[in-house]
Amino acid sequence: MKKKEYNFGEMEYDRYKGKKIPVTILSKYTQTKEKVIALLEDDKYSKILNESDFWILKNYDNNGDNCFYSGLIITHDALIKINDSLDDNLKFNQMFCSDPVPTTWNGTEGFRIEYRDKRDGMIEYGEVSIKNCKNEYPFAMLLKRVFDRVVKRKANLYMVYSDSEADEFRVAPETKEEVKATDEQVDRIIAYKEVILDELMARNITRPSEVQNLSIKEASVLCEMIDKRLNGEVDG
Repeated sequence: MKKKEYNFGEMEYDRYKGKKIPVTILSKYTQTKEKVIALLEDDKYSKILNESDFWILKNYDNNGDNCFYSGLIITHDALIKINDSLDDNLKFNQMFCSDPVPTTWNGTEGFRIEYRDKRDGMIEYGEVSIKNCKNEYPFAMLLKRVFDRVVKRKANLYMVYSDSEADEFRVAPETKEEVKATDEQVDRIIAYKEVILDELMARNITRPSEVQNLSIKEASVLCEMIDKRLNGEVDG
């Protein structure tokens, strides 16, 4: 049988602000695509998910002259389908969510929810601030984000973002050569800095403000390490 070929909308060129610009496929995109294809071919999910449940994470340089494919994004509706397919003892349970707590980071005010699953010990967070939530329903987005993060971890989707986190993906990278870490990645690394303290020290990162200087590729490696250590796959 011929192996199915998957295409999530890859193009040689991209249309951006009326211009036709070249596309660069980053290694993170290739790795994420392999992860997603494995999910789509998994008997548990093959009947409820398809390529249309994902879209390409694109970044543009400051001048809008180059497009970078840097990952794949799964829709919130797809994560609802995944959650519905999980065993009852793994499903998201809102009873494990804290009340929203005000937070301040670098002078930016926002809110955070903590999800603490008493069944398996999983701890996850959802955050919103004016920088990463542009709609008028911040508390709905707060719950949506923590739901998406929990279900992604339950389904081992470590390298995939959810569309509830997509506001910040619109931000252009600072240079043409290197796409900077997203706010989502920075927040996650800071929240779990103790889990990967050795990795941060190895990169001479000693202050939270230095995390913002990471590239999206470096931040992806650290975020994946966080997920693996939280799930006991590697020793810290």
